[in-house]
Amino acid sequence: MFLAAFGSLPRKIDVGPMTAMGALTILEVGVSAAGLLACGRYPKWLLRRTIPYLLLLTWAALTTIWAPPNKEGFQNAIVYTLFGVMVLFSGTLTARDPWRVNRLLDRGIGWISLVALTFVGTELLTKGIPADSEESWWIGPRPVAILGVVVLSRYLARWYYGDRRARLWILLWLAVIVVTISRAATATAFVLIGTVVLAQMRFQRRRAALSLPLALGAVVLVVTLVLLWSPFYQRMFSGDVQVQVGGAAINVAGRATMWDAVITSALEHPWIGQGLGTAQFVIGVAFANTKSLMTQPHNDYLRVWHDLGAVGLGLHLAVIGIWVWILGRDWYVAERRYRRPAVLELTGLLIMIGLSVLELTDNPIVYQAVMGTAGTFVGAGLGARTYRWSRERAQADPLVQRDQSTLGPVSAGRLRERRA
Repeated sequence: MFLAAFGSLPRKIDVGPMTAMGALTILEVGVSAAGLLACGRYPKWLLRRTIPYLLLLTWAALTTIWAPPNKEGFQNAIVYTLFGVMVLFSGTLTARDPWRVNRLLDRGIGWISLVALTFVGTELLTKGIPADSEESWWIGPRPVAILGVVVLSRYLARWYYGDRRARLWILLWLAVIVVTISRAATATAFVLIGTVVLAQMRFQRRRAALSLPLALGAVVLVVTLVLLWSPFYQRMFSGDVQVQVGGAAINVAGRATMWDAVITSALEHPWIGQGLGTAQFVIGVAFANTKSLMTQPHNDYLRVWHDLGAVGLGLHLAVIGIWVWILGRDWYVAERRYRRPAVLELTGLLIMIGLSVLELTDNPIVYQAVMGTAGTFVGAGLGARTYRWSRERAQADPLVQRDQSTLGPVSAGRLRERRA
């Protein structure tokens, strides 16, 4: 999380044959793996929850048998490994003491917000609104916008549980995502806000009555900016306008060409794939005769299908589906039965939803800053099991031990009533 605050800045510094970003990512994996090994013991239920991702990593390693490793594939493998290690490491620590981990994560997200927003403010004052190229800003507008989705998920979860200070950070990060002119991140941010408002309508209806008009007002404001603000309007409706939506020509920024090239290549080996990093090689060939700096497929589902085949894509979708189900179920049980703030589960759930939406038109799974931070929060959500901590602490209460037959399943509310 310390490194994530600097966005893509380390990528602009060379360290021998690789960039500083690559060297730091390798260091990050090594340090995190050492911490994971130092834990010694791991909850069996947490290991079961991480099995789908471990299978995905294993399959990715097996593809090197028929597809020789390449530089791009090695870089992707390091980021994939970082995410998996952080999920298991963070989950193991959270299973031991979720409240302490929660406090540490709040400090980390505060650091990211302080440093990243300072960089963004400086870039806006010195260079103005970013152009299409990520090279226009030192910190990188697209990585900042995608990281902003992860950070925004955390602040939305805190806001749901009554943290008033989180509202300011939500507004600031929403503004940052908009000024980076990342359409995918902007749309994803509103998906997450809508998800939280729906959760309030289920469990906090009075707050939802206030939140819903504010959310709708924010949507109207952003739509107005899209139509009237020149940088966003040009990004949206001028350039590579190959797609028509409701009669309006939408700028797809070369994605139609990318996706067509990746799909055509993927069909050559649709089941087992062509190996990590090969989708990026296809994009490089497709744009070789242009001045474009495109190197990524801008759709991580197509990337995984091309590189790892239908087997890898199935495992990738299974990871998303299973973890969204687990995090959603754990959060719902904590809300419905015990009312203990399940902020870690809600954060992890929002991040998984946000990443799954971003993968449709962007490349979040290859950004070290994004996946390292996301793995930390998703792992904490998988390892928290807040509802079990609530129940175990309630069951340890002497009053409950004296009168188990009367109380039955114990909730915080019922326990308060019993004491009264």
